[in-house]
Amino acid sequence: MVLKRALARLMAWYVEDVVEHVQAFTVASAQAQRALASRLEELEAVVPALDPQLRAELDALAPVADLKVWISPIVTALAGGVRSSPPW
Repeated sequence: MVLKRALARLMAWYVEDVVEHVQAFTVASAQAQRALASRLEELEAVVPALDPQLRAELDALAPVADLKVWISPIVTALAGGVRSSPPW
């Protein structure tokens, strides 16, 4: 019984440490995203609108990455399932 309590305390201490790191990362990420959004809004206000022809060419470009292949593995993982291999 003493060993179980010691292990429980040790695991709680470890999980608490991991949670603190994840929270710190989340806060830092949110702050960085807000700063980036603010700077982008300032840039958009200063830079004139794109030429319609250039906008059409940019819109016609293919996306850099097709993230649709990740939808199924993520949904499976969140549902508690395990996928044996990555989608690539």
